[in-house]
Amino acid sequence: MALNNVAIVLKYLKKYPEATAKYQEALAMAQKSNDTFMVAATQNNLGNVYQLIGNYKKALALCQQASINAKAINAPEILIETYDGIALAYEKMNQFEQAILYRKKYETEKEKFINTNRSDQLIEMQTKYETKKKEDEIIQLHQNEKIRDLVLSEQQLQIERRNGLLIANVLLLLGLLVLAYFWRSRQQLKETINKERIIKETEELERLRIAKDIHDDLGSGLSKINFLSELIYQKTATMPEVRNNSQSVKETAAKMIENMRDLIWALNPDNTTLANLISRMREYTTDYFEDYPIHLHYEIPEFIPQSAITKESHRELFMVVKETLNNISKYAKATEIVFSVALTPNELSISIRDNGVGFVIETTPKGNGLSNIKNRIDALGGNYTITSEVSKGTQVHVVVPIGKITKIM
Repeated sequence: MALNNVAIVLKYLKKYPEATAKYQEALAMAQKSNDTFMVAATQNNLGNVYQLIGNYKKALALCQQASINAKAINAPEILIETYDGIALAYEKMNQFEQAILYRKKYETEKEKFINTNRSDQLIEMQTKYETKKKEDEIIQLHQNEKIRDLVLSEQQLQIERRNGLLIANVLLLLGLLVLAYFWRSRQQLKETINKERIIKETEELERLRIAKDIHDDLGSGLSKINFLSELIYQKTATMPEVRNNSQSVKETAAKMIENMRDLIWALNPDNTTLANLISRMREYTTDYFEDYPIHLHYEIPEFIPQSAITKESHRELFMVVKETLNNISKYAKATEIVFSVALTPNELSISIRDNGVGFVIETTPKGNGLSNIKNRIDALGGNYTITSEVSKGTQVHVVVPIGKITKIM
């Protein structure tokens, strides 16, 4: 169902190749689970996409197969749509006799479906009328009995009034006690909220202080190490071992500086928003491949809300992107990378696709990198999939629920 929803969005955005791929994936899943209803519905939807891109023969074949499946399970709502798709395909292929035939079938099935619904409604109304009539007769019998009971009830009512006055006084006292209890509880809740707010503000200030200390102390130290290792490298041309060690120190220091910058960026509470996370991912990707012969394409919505997200989800998602880019630079030998982001009210989707050498997923050993990515996404309650084909590239697709990463204020 999620794949169909994604395909519907892609179709609405006129991204027909991507919509076709998603519908085909959804069709494969429906066939695997023997869900004939979803098979028929997905075949019809896929046929509609082929109609839009002008492949009318493919559209006709899919709609015809959907029609067969719809008949098999007696699904008139789908059958009606398949007749419409078949008629349109024949019309586009200039086979007007067949187009008219299926257009008549479409109108006939549609009218039949409407009449069936109307008949069901009439039967339901008749049943309700008869039930109401019987209920009225029972009510009339009960009313006669109630009249007799009222005489006795009136005598008892006088006694109950006296008792009611006593009970009312007791309830009034209890009500006052309850109000006092809730007022006290509300005051305690306010105090708790104020304490939590103070603690939160203190934590934010402490995070900023830590970030400043890291930047001032550790950052300057690492920069000095990086500078000194560069001097050693330049002055030890005749000492290969020392030169190699100094180069290693320099690279390690540079990597630590980069990680430190990411940490400082994440510690700043103003940065832990969805929009800033996507912006940081794009900035990092551009910087990472600056010296590589790789062309980057970004498919990112123009507007991404400044919704606050948890620092844990910010870190996990950013680390997934870093690990994926690292794998591409090491193994893919790609010349193009497409970085895509899709956002719905319920889900955030991130896709990174390259045109590299690809690999056979089933036979390739899974290292710590892929395992770490999956564990990070599992911790956020999301889904992680990787598809690859030799000589055609690899795609990493991540979907996480918005509710799992949003920060509760």
